Amino acid sequence: MILEKNEQERRWRLRVAGARDEKLYIGPEIVHLHITNRCNLRCRYCWHHSPGNPELAHPAQDLPFRKFCAILKDCRTLKVNNLYISGEGEPTLHPRFAQMMDLAEQYPLAVTVFSNATFPSSLLPALLKADHLVVDLSAPDAADYQIIHGADHFNRVVNNIKALSQMRKDLGKHLSITGRCVMNRINQPRLHEISGLMRSIGVDSIELVPMQPTPFNRDIAIKPKDPLPHGPKKGPECNRCFNGWFYLSARLNGQMSYCCRVPQINTGHLYRSSLKTAWGSKKFMALRVLGKTSQINKKFKECAECHYKRQNIAVLLELARMKRITPRKSP
Repeated sequence: MILEKNEQERRWRLRVAGARDEKLYIGPEIVHLHITNRCNLRCRYCWHHSPGNPELAHPAQDLPFRKFCAILKDCRTLKVNNLYISGEGEPTLHPRFAQMMDLAEQYPLAVTVFSNATFPSSLLPALLKADHLVVDLSAPDAADYQIIHGADHFNRVVNNIKALSQMRKDLGKHLSITGRCVMNRINQPRLHEISGLMRSIGVDSIELVPMQPTPFNRDIAIKPKDPLPHGPKKGPECNRCFNGWFYLSARLNGQMSYCCRVPQINTGHLYRSSLKTAWGSKKFMALRVLGKTSQINKKFKECAECHYKRQNIAVLLELARMKRITPRKSP
């Protein structure tokens, strides 16, 4: 359920006020939940399942359904806006994925599912219960799909996206679909074809994102000199992180954090305490303050490519309006 704009703004101001006062007036805007490490693809750019990654040897693991139920209850108590359902793999491979979607639909949460869209057609009704679906399609045809994604599922992915697009129209569902292409040196020459394919099969928006290299796939990473459809947009710099008041992720190993890219920012353990308890812990608050005061950002190079840079700048500007922090000027 997507909140009314006025309620979203009210909750945003409460989170900004929390960052100002170093207190908690409300829960996170986003809870990002990994529910399985199973995957049926071997995408070359994947953090977890790229060929050569030792994580491939890890045994299959699924988030217990009971823990999922408890997390939803905590989300309601904390007034969380958005629930992101993904995985260290493909979330629809969780054996109780359909039941999870049935349950999540009953809570005041906007649900986003991140998927490779290889799911069986029997799961189409469950996916229609989401508010937003982000599908990974980083190849324009079956040949390149095999090279990049490591399996022969191109036609299934295309047909699934087409079917969802048509079903939502027929049933009056509000599901929005984003097509995500992870840019790399293999698909770089054909990015326009990939964008055209996505538009033709019914996606509502397109994201072209550069891959984030790991030790196992640096050979296909985009180089700074490589031409891209559009260059990075320059804007004001922000070396402070306010994500600790807005975001909480939980991995299958139990580690919770306010950053999905820096595992060292460990704010609690999902299986040793509740999400609510971890969110309000002294340890979490101490890490929030380190981010706010730039002490986290200086330690990790990943912070230079933060997905939440715009949010951090928006919070910084709002705090400046409150005359507590002066924003840095754009160089």
